[in-house]
Amino acid sequence: PVVLARVMAVGAILVVALLGCFGLSATSAEPSAERYVFWLQYGSFSTIHRQGLSSSVPSVIYNSSNSLNHLAVDEDWVYWGEGWAMCRCRHDGSKLNTSWLQLNNTKYGYGLVYNMVVFQRTLYYQTQANYDLYALHLDTLTVEDLGNFRYAGNGGMNGDLAARSVPNSTHPVQLFWGVDQGESPTLGGCEVSWSSPQSPPDPRTVWCGVPFPRGLAVTSDGSGLLTPSASSDYALNWVDIESGFLKYSFPPPQGLEGKTMTSVTVVDSDAALVAFSSGIYHLALDSSDFGNWSRFRVDAGQSVGKVRIAPWGGSPHLQDINPTSGPQAGGTKLYLWGSGFLSGSGAACLFGGVVSSAATVLTPEHATCVVPPSPVAGTSAVRVSNDGVHWS
Repeated sequence: PVVLARVMAVGAILVVALLGCFGLSATSAEPSAERYVFWLQYGSFSTIHRQGLSSSVPSVIYNSSNSLNHLAVDEDWVYWGEGWAMCRCRHDGSKLNTSWLQLNNTKYGYGLVYNMVVFQRTLYYQTQANYDLYALHLDTLTVEDLGNFRYAGNGGMNGDLAARSVPNSTHPVQLFWGVDQGESPTLGGCEVSWSSPQSPPDPRTVWCGVPFPRGLAVTSDGSGLLTPSASSDYALNWVDIESGFLKYSFPPPQGLEGKTMTSVTVVDSDAALVAFSSGIYHLALDSSDFGNWSRFRVDAGQSVGKVRIAPWGGSPHLQDINPTSGPQAGGTKLYLWGSGFLSGSGAACLFGGVVSSAATVLTPEHATCVVPPSPVAGTSAVRVSNDGVHWS
């Protein structure tokens, strides 16, 4: 027999094993490192700030008298454009390299960085002088030119660049960007478009109505886009990607009516961070506090640009598994929910501290694995890892 039960408490033994079965329980530990938020801020100098998600004290990790263009982060590095170069440093500002990639008509691009996003160990970005889109594979530093995206008004992929994975698809990665109203090849309005790095430049329109959408992010489950609405109401809209229909519209925080949103980043399924010129605000996306705003960081007299949050580093945080028991012979597909799941060959599940199984990461909050055979019937703790070495 197989017993199915939704896990609602972390770390508890949830199902007593029946004859010929084993029971599973989720075991989790909070990541040891703080999760950091990064943002660009413009004043007398251009600065990159860092602040822990649970902290109220920011620090400056880089400042320059030059203009800084766009921002992207992964588990270890911060990336930005400065002049005709791609720059990077560690999260704490160490190992700074302001000429990491030269963009003066090299294989890495030509011109200022127009936009960028890090997704699945690949840095996607467009350069302004040639409007080509590039994919830099961070583990090998090999680069691909994905084609030219020059629009009718000689504009490129304006605003933000966002990405999602589409498992079991011929195009497993899809990219999203905004097109300025005066540069769209279609009639009126503007577009939020998508294309696949594996296909020629053949974007389709997802949703129209946002002049120059500077803020753009994919929801944690990959099904929706968060982007500012037209200037008449300055709301943040949640659009379903497949249908193109508006799912929710969030009015701006009190006191910021009519203020432009400059950037948005998704924290997890429960929250997003939205930058206005005057500061950064936390938006609740969970059912208990849905649509409520709270201040994350407000700095009078400073102009806030792009805001990004680093993905979980180290071990994932496991919260929920389903099913919680299965046959001793193994073969059960186990669904895992939590945070900090990272795509990569090292993602794995550990059963009882002995037998491991490769994991398939679907989103940062959702993964699956196949339960291996168990030598004896009984209960077994489930642990997860991003690298096969460090376990939650």
